[in-house]
Amino acid sequence: MKNLMAKMAMRISDYSGIRPVEGEGGPTEGVIHEVIRTIQIVMTSLLALLGMAAIVFAIYVGFRLASAEDEGKRKEAKKQLLWTIIAVIAVVLLIVVFSILIGNIDFEESPPTELF
Repeated sequence: MKNLMAKMAMRISDYSGIRPVEGEGGPTEGVIHEVIRTIQIVMTSLLALLGMAAIVFAIYVGFRLASAEDEGKRKEAKKQLLWTIIAVIAVVLLIVVFSILIGNIDFEESPPTELF
């Protein structure tokens, strides 16, 4: 199984330009680190962009709420502002959960620590 994984890692490195790192974990260890780092960068960037878009939309809805003259438009703007705030909170929670999950991936040989 270890040879199969090493061969697969070498094939992937031939096509992608990622060069596996030889070491204690074998040639696949470097590829796994690169994949995890790439996923982390992509997810963090996407969540940051989503959060910024939600904040910009919240500011826009706030201006709509402040300039609304009709009661119906005010109610609609309040509802949109509430859902936008919920979206911002959800994005922040996703960033925290994602950071915790990626932070718990241990690249070293030390065993995971027990919480209880």
